[in-house]
Amino acid sequence: MNYHRGKPAGEEWEHVSKRGGSKWKCLYCDKDFHGSATRIRAHLAGNSNDINVCPKVPKEVQDKFVNISKEKEEDAHQRKRKRVLEKLSTEKDHKTASQVTLSQLRDKKERCQVDMAIADYIFSEGLPLSTTSKESFKLMVDTIRAAPLNYKLPSRAAVSSDILDRSYDQIKSKIDKLEDDVVTLQTDGWRDTQRRPLLDVLFGTVSKTFYYTSKETLGISKTA
Repeated sequence: MNYHRGKPAGEEWEHVSKRGGSKWKCLYCDKDFHGSATRIRAHLAGNSNDINVCPKVPKEVQDKFVNISKEKEEDAHQRKRKRVLEKLSTEKDHKTASQVTLSQLRDKKERCQVDMAIADYIFSEGLPLSTTSKESFKLMVDTIRAAPLNYKLPSRAAVSSDILDRSYDQIKSKIDKLEDDVVTLQTDGWRDTQRRPLLDVLFGTVSKTFYYTSKETLGISKTA
C-alpha cells in the first residue's frame, strides 16, 4: 500500500509521480503540478477550473475519477450536514436545559411570593396557624386557582349584600332538605398532631351528620 504524508494514499497517486513536497507529475501528460489529492483527481477527471485538464488521460481513467470525485463530494456534504445537525441538536439541548432551569427558578420564586402573601394575611389578621389546614381555606384557594385570569376579588359592598344573600340561600337550602328531621348541634373537642386543642362543630340528623367548622381553643377555658 502506498502512503502519502503518513496516511494510506488514494488511487489518484498511482497516476502521478511524486516530485517532493506537494509537487507531482502526471504520468499521462508529463506535466508538473502541485497540490493535494483533490487536485490530482480534478486534473484527471477534468471537472474543475482550478487546474488544467489532462489532455492525454485515458477515457476509462477519466470516467473513474469523475465518479470518485462525485463520491468524495457527497461524502463531504454528508459529513458537513451531520456536523451542522449535531451543532443544532447541542444548541437545542442547551437552550431547552436553560429554559427548564429558568422556568423552575421562576416557578419557585412565584410559589414563594404566594406563600408569603398567605402568611402575611394570617399573621396580620391574627388567624390561627392551622388556617391553611382547614378544608374551607383549601377550597377557597382551589377555587381561586381555577378562576379566569381576569377574576377580581369582590368588594366589601358585594360581600355584605349579594354574596351574603346567596350564601344565606345556599345554607337555607341545605337546612330545608332536613326540615323533616330532628337537627342536633354537636361539638367535639380533640387535639391535632401538634397537640393544639380544637373544637369541631357539627350538626346531624337521624341519618346523617354534617361537618360545619373547627375552631382552635388554645387559651380558652374549658370549664362550664
